[in-house]
Amino acid sequence: MLPCSLERLNELTVNVMGNSASAHRRGRQAEEVENECREAIGRLFNVPPTHVIFTSGGTESNNLAIWGALGGLTQAFHWLKNNGQGKILTSTVEHAATGKVVEALECMGAPVGWIGVDKEGLLDLNQLEQELTTRTKLLSIHHAQNEMGALQDLRAISKLVRSKQPDALIHADAVQSFMKIPLDMEDLGVDLVSVSGHKFGGPKGIGALVLGRRFETRNPKIGNLIHGSAQQHGLRPGTVPVPAIGAFVAAAEWGQRNLGECQRQLLTLRERLTSQLPSLAVVNGPSDLSPNNPRRAPQTINFSLPGLPSAVAVEALSARGYCVSSGAACHSTNPKPNETIMQMGLGRERALSAIRASFSAQNTTAEVDEFVKVLNEVIAQYA
Repeated sequence: MLPCSLERLNELTVNVMGNSASAHRRGRQAEEVENECREAIGRLFNVPPTHVIFTSGGTESNNLAIWGALGGLTQAFHWLKNNGQGKILTSTVEHAATGKVVEALECMGAPVGWIGVDKEGLLDLNQLEQELTTRTKLLSIHHAQNEMGALQDLRAISKLVRSKQPDALIHADAVQSFMKIPLDMEDLGVDLVSVSGHKFGGPKGIGALVLGRRFETRNPKIGNLIHGSAQQHGLRPGTVPVPAIGAFVAAAEWGQRNLGECQRQLLTLRERLTSQLPSLAVVNGPSDLSPNNPRRAPQTINFSLPGLPSAVAVEALSARGYCVSSGAACHSTNPKPNETIMQMGLGRERALSAIRASFSAQNTTAEVDEFVKVLNEVIAQYA
């Protein structure tokens, strides 16, 4: 957590204790802070403050985007009950916060199109074009894929969707890209964007769903996921966690001011690691590892160690103080291959030995060098 974010969290926790929906003095004080925070995020995305909905994080933001685009829970169930027309599109390599929602809708009878990816994890635009119909209601897709770091070409994707169905909404899960690379909703052509505070130095348990400029003339904007009081225009009822929101905004504003420097540091760290990977390692995701590749996020690298199961490598590295992941749920007696790598068509062996390493801009090249040293020791011991 960034020091400025923690400081803001502590300050607001002590000094702003009121419920921002209350009419008394402390309530108005909290409301003022909430409004300032909403305006700050609106400025970052160049949208009105009313287009910013604070949530508990990326999972809720994705759920709200998908259900909200269908009119909310009540209208969505009515639509499903009446054999509603209108297709929902997503990719086969989405985070569970998107994929599981779409799976549930499909089980309820919603028409769904699952778009495949190529060997680099990038969306198959030909298949997308075939799946698009005049009844397409929503496309929900990652900006940066959370396991491979593949950056989807949202500009080309949105242009294709608009050419086939101008009224369809496009939702981007930007949890892994926000404050890692520049993100301009209008330029990318997306309508809804999900972000999560802990991914850029804010607290856990706070995020946002941001509505693009198209919602200035769209009424109703989106439907609600949960029911309750009128907070956040009824789109996200419940007491607003003003201290967490303030800390979220402090991290976002710091990230915006330092975006270029942080991006350069992340690319330096990624290049340092990839240049020293053991000969056994095979990099997954976009093959172009150069800093100028617009299709790869700067903070993530995924590689396979054929012959060394992910579960073994992750446990051994964790014992030595390194927090990496396999990107898939593994059990010691029944290891499961990484589903994203399987969907990319890279084979079971690479899927069973995948390791995801991610950086923050606060990491150093010395830490990368030490990680490579320990990784080589793990390979020598277990491979």
